[in-house]
Amino acid sequence: MQKLRSIILVTLDCVRSEALSCYPEKFTWYQTFPVRAKTPDIAQIAQDGVTFTQAICQAPFTPASHASILTGLNPYNHGIRAMIGYKLSDCARTLAEELKEHGYRTAAFVGSHALKSEYGLNRGFDVYDESFENRAKNWILGYRRPAWESTDRALAWLNQHKQDNFFLFLHYFDAHDAVGANLNHDGSEKAFLRRGEIAQVSKAFLRPIYERSRKPLLPIRRLWESIANRKVYGRRFHLSKVRELDAQIARILKFLSEEGLYGETLIVIMADHGDSFGERGEFNHREYLYDTTLRIPLIIKGLRNLSGKILPQLVRSIDVYPTVLEMLGVQQRSGEDHPVDGVSLVRLMKGYPQGDLDAYSETRHEVSACDLRNWRSHLVSLRTGEWKLIINRLNGLKELYDLKRDPGEYENVWVEHQDIARQLEEELQGMLDDADMQQESQMSHEELGIIEERLRGFGYL
Repeated sequence: MQKLRSIILVTLDCVRSEALSCYPEKFTWYQTFPVRAKTPDIAQIAQDGVTFTQAICQAPFTPASHASILTGLNPYNHGIRAMIGYKLSDCARTLAEELKEHGYRTAAFVGSHALKSEYGLNRGFDVYDESFENRAKNWILGYRRPAWESTDRALAWLNQHKQDNFFLFLHYFDAHDAVGANLNHDGSEKAFLRRGEIAQVSKAFLRPIYERSRKPLLPIRRLWESIANRKVYGRRFHLSKVRELDAQIARILKFLSEEGLYGETLIVIMADHGDSFGERGEFNHREYLYDTTLRIPLIIKGLRNLSGKILPQLVRSIDVYPTVLEMLGVQQRSGEDHPVDGVSLVRLMKGYPQGDLDAYSETRHEVSACDLRNWRSHLVSLRTGEWKLIINRLNGLKELYDLKRDPGEYENVWVEHQDIARQLEEELQGMLDDADMQQESQMSHEELGIIEERLRGFGYL
């Protein structure tokens, strides 16, 4: 294996694989015209590395999914179970903590307060930069910052530590949603249909039709999706922002090349979760567990002789942690005390047989922004390469989808395939039994207040 000295982990918050030009699937032309996926620098990393086309996240919201990436644990083991009130368990060990013990310089530059240090994800970082100095009027009160600002700070840090073994974590939030696009340059609101209004009409109109018909209703769906496909909130905005993120990644690559560090730096490009643009009646994410929000892009550059390799096998966010350690040649010192749920993907990338992986995911959605302690839904899912089972733990409702025949997850075949459903449910129930025994990590009253204020600031609540 090529000797890798350092690692850069970049998470593109809320980004769909359709927005990256190196992925085969694309949004249809009428959904995005005239904007197309154009990410040449991410494509260059993919050409020099391995692209996974079936990577699944463990939670469709930022803090929990990042916790799975940075600890290799499912949410019931790392402790962050919802957007509000939970933080990283004391039993979880972060990638930064592990690498810091092995002499790495560690730094994180996060793009929004969705990764505020109150969640506990700052553990192990020498620098955890969450000070938002840019107060541009089209960015809500500094609760997020544009990618160029994070990149400026990251490059300054890299220049100081380019002689060291380093772990740099960059979190870009720009493509998360189009709240910023709702404002004119003077800060006044544009007279466009806003995300909240779209969601309200969707819940009142589109979702009941789906539930009653159990059919795709393609003409209605396409018409309705076009409502969201505006400059304010939709696929065009998504593609435009991802193209801007690619330009920031180009700056990082330019630095590495000029300093002779590119060949010895492990680079991981991925999303924490996807996003929905009206599919299945969902706008944004976090409410359901369909592949529009669970399937993510994942690109890993670092192994020799694997340039441009594309792997269709199912992998998970929790697999990044052990993969990084193996690729860096770092022996996890705390393996017995802090076992991880993920497995290394190195053998898979090298072409050796690897057992089938099943992906667990979960989400909880509060009743309203005024009632954050009660759940409107509490969903868990288990996904294989061919099937997905979703269970609502509040009412026991179950959904089973044949992903090979129905990749859009429109037809619930739970009744028709009881044997498969039973098998997946038994496996999922085994996980949930273990989860129910875990002590969930609660935020203090002060931490909770800080998080609520920040999340309201950029529209999560």
